[in-house]
Amino acid sequence: MIKAFDMVRPRKYRDGYRPWTLMRLGHGEEVYRKAEELAERERIPISELVLKALADHVKAHYPGNPQIPLGGSDADYREYVAARRRAQLSALLETPWPDREAWLQAVDKALDRLMAQPDRGQATRELIHTALNLIDSG
Repeated sequence: MIKAFDMVRPRKYRDGYRPWTLMRLGHGEEVYRKAEELAERERIPISELVLKALADHVKAHYPGNPQIPLGGSDADYREYVAARRRAQLSALLETPWPDREAWLQAVDKALDRLMAQPDRGQATRELIHTALNLIDSG
């Protein structure tokens, strides 16, 4: 529940901290309760835990679904798709999920999509090799 004092903006931000309000919907109570428990167990504020999760999400999904320019060639589109798939697999490999089995399935799916690309440069082959080694060891 949001209280009136949560909505007041301070006149100055001290030490670079800027307060922000997070609204919890009714169906998110269990997730929030578990997040509070994790934050307490890790001895960090809930705001730091939320910021970490937000940073991980942005890292995995930024810039989102950018549109490619109209009028580009097929080669431009293929390179765009290959670059997006490399970036998705790289982001997955950099940040393992708590549920290792689900994470390995996501890596496997991203790997399949990347391997379907016809043109593979050295960086792509190295990324594929790293992912395959990870899956084999998992």
